[in-house]
Amino acid sequence: MTSRIRKNALKIGAVLATLALAGTSLGALLGIVPGFELISYTSSSDTSTQISGGVLTVNSTPQALLLSPISFPIIIGPVGGSPPTLTMGVGVSGACALTGGVSGDDLVITGTVDLGGGDVRSGVLLTAEVLGFGFLDAGATDVYDFRFDVTGGLLSDLYTNEDLGVTLNSENSSFAGDCSVDSSGRSKGTIGAIPPILPAEGCTPGYWKQAHHFDSWVDYLPTQTVASVFGPLDASVDGLTLEQALKQGGGGLKALMRHAVAALLNAASGDVNAVAFPTPADVIAATQAAVNGGDIEATKNAFEAANETGCPLN
Repeated sequence: MTSRIRKNALKIGAVLATLALAGTSLGALLGIVPGFELISYTSSSDTSTQISGGVLTVNSTPQALLLSPISFPIIIGPVGGSPPTLTMGVGVSGACALTGGVSGDDLVITGTVDLGGGDVRSGVLLTAEVLGFGFLDAGATDVYDFRFDVTGGLLSDLYTNEDLGVTLNSENSSFAGDCSVDSSGRSKGTIGAIPPILPAEGCTPGYWKQAHHFDSWVDYLPTQTVASVFGPLDASVDGLTLEQALKQGGGGLKALMRHAVAALLNAASGDVNAVAFPTPADVIAATQAAVNGGDIEATKNAFEAANETGCPLN
């Protein structure tokens, strides 16, 4: 998973750099970059991508499955006498916001693949339900991307614990950025694994203040002072150690620092998905702003809510 995230990040950087040079903005795209295992698809029909009646549909043909950067493409063949198919349908508002899926599976891929060693899989290869949708009105070739939750299919084991990312280039497109107007184009794109969106996590001051949890602290020590980490805030808390700040009771500034230190340690930990305040710098800046004329109670409440989303640590 780590190596795939790293490779995807490099690809995203390359795409962003290319678009910046071209003077083009990503607009409302999700920024999806499908990874391996990677399925390519295409169609020669100018109506294989359509937006009509609040639904975006794709009827295309899966071409090949690529298992790794150095593997040979595995051609996706017919099922019996029927050609391989890719069908997709997602609901969109007039402003092109995702409104949900369609009746049945939102994405279905059928075909036959030979994975080698006698492992031949033929039939429904993947089914999935839509989670996210983005678009870019880019002229003759418009761009869409999607996030899906894999729900089944003969290849679903290749995407265990991962979401499915889909990119769609709609060539010769009549789309003009308005999903309330019927449009169409020729479909071409890729489908592959992407890291799932993990739920927010956070450990409470009650967790971090326990001596037997000090081994979970990253980049900070219980003996460091509040002022040495957060900068000078107020004489009543500056001299406290981080451990003492976690253990103090009371409301107001005391409560703010109790939860600020917990939020700091959550952000520093690589094992906690701290969504609301993802970096120590975010926590420190929010704390300083609250003390220096901001809203101490509101900031404390925000830290507290983030710290109580569920602790993944032992």
